[in-house]
Amino acid sequence: MDILNGEDRKEILSQIEDDIKQWLVSLNLYSERLQRKHMGVIDLLIDHYSRLLHAEGDNYSGLIKEAYPARESYEGLFATGSAQRNKK
Repeated sequence: MDILNGEDRKEILSQIEDDIKQWLVSLNLYSERLQRKHMGVIDLLIDHYSRLLHAEGDNYSGLIKEAYPARESYEGLFATGSAQRNKK
C-alpha cells in the first residue's frame, strides 16, 4: 500500500476496511459501528502521516510545524480523533 506514490486512496481504504472486518470477525467483535469507528481513525491517521511525509523538517517538531502551520489545525487533529473515538 503506497498512497504517497499514487495508489488510489479509495482502493486502499477498501482493502483496509476488509482487513479490519476480518480482524474483528476473528475476535468475535464485529459490528458495523465498530468497523466505522476504526475506519474513521485510520482515515485520520492516513491524512496526518501523509502530511508529515510531505513536510520538510529535520525533526518531528519541524515536520509538525511545516505540516500544520496554524496551531489550531494541529489541535483540530486531536479533536477530530477524539470525536472519532467517541462517536456512537
